[in-house]
Amino acid sequence: TRAAAPVRDTSQTRSVLVVPFVNLGVDSTDEPLALGITSELLSALTRIPGLRVASWPAGAAGGNQYPTEEELGQKYKVGYVLEGTVQKDGTKLRITARLVSTSTGFSVWADVFDRTIGDVFAVQQDISSSIVQALEPQLTPPPELLAERGTMDDTAYEYYTRANGFISRRGAQSLRRAIYTLSAAVRRDSLFAKAYAATARAYSLLPLDDATANDSAVASGITAATRAIALDSTLADAYTARAALYNASFRWADAERDYRRALSINPRDAEARRGYGEYLLVQGRVDDAVRQLSRAASL
Repeated sequence: TRAAAPVRDTSQTRSVLVVPFVNLGVDSTDEPLALGITSELLSALTRIPGLRVASWPAGAAGGNQYPTEEELGQKYKVGYVLEGTVQKDGTKLRITARLVSTSTGFSVWADVFDRTIGDVFAVQQDISSSIVQALEPQLTPPPELLAERGTMDDTAYEYYTRANGFISRRGAQSLRRAIYTLSAAVRRDSLFAKAYAATARAYSLLPLDDATANDSAVASGITAATRAIALDSTLADAYTARAALYNASFRWADAERDYRRALSINPRDAEARRGYGEYLLVQGRVDDAVRQLSRAASL
C-alpha cells in the first residue's frame, strides 16, 4: 500500500517534470538522439499557457537511478512526471512515453509510437498534444505545440535533434560535438534556421564550460545567430543566444536589445529571462533584475 500523499498546491495539478528519455537501442551513440527528443518535448510543453514545466538537471544521474515518481513530485513540486524510451534500428524508430501522477504513482497516459526517423517531429507533436489532453482538457494548446520543423531534410533534422541532446548534456566536449553535428545539418540544408540558432546557443554556453574558448568562438556564435535571424526573425532562441554572446563581448546595448526581442517573441522563455536578469544585475539595475529572475524561477 502507498502512504497517503501530502496535500499539494493546486498549481501542481498543471505541472510536469520532464525526465530524459532513455536510449534502448544497441548503439550507445543514439543516446544524444533520445536526449534531443526530450529537449524538443520540453520546449513544446513550455509554450502551453497554464502549464508549469520542470526539466531534469543537466548532468544528474538518470536511467535506473531515478527516484520514485512520488519523491520526484515532492522534490520538484510537480503533479506529474513525463518519462519514456527511444529505440532506433536503422531508419525504424520506436518511442514510448508515459505520464505518471506523483500523488498516486499510476500512469494517467501512455502510448507507443512505431515510426521512421523522418517522423520524429510528428511523434513529438503527438506526445505533446496527448499530454495536454491528459493533464487538463480545458487547457488550450497553441495550434502548433512545436515550432515549425524548419527543414524538409530528414537527416538534417535528425542531426539537429542529436545536437540538442549534446547541448542538454553540457560540458565542453558535448558542446563541441553539438557544434560539429549542427555543421553537418546546415551542410545538408543551408536554410535551416533552427540549426543555426542551436549552433549559436552551443557557442554561448561553451565559454562557461571551457576556459580555453576564445574570442573566435564568441564571434562564430554571433555569426550563427545572425544567420538564423536573417532566415527566421521569429526564433526567440537565436536572439537569446546572441544576447548572451554580446554580453560576453561587453556589447551591453546590443545584448539588452536582443534579450528584450526574445522576450517579446516568447514571454515564457525562462532562459531568456534568466539571462536578461543577470545582465541587469551586472548593470546595477537590481530591482529590474530581481523581477526578471523571479519570473524565470517561476517559469
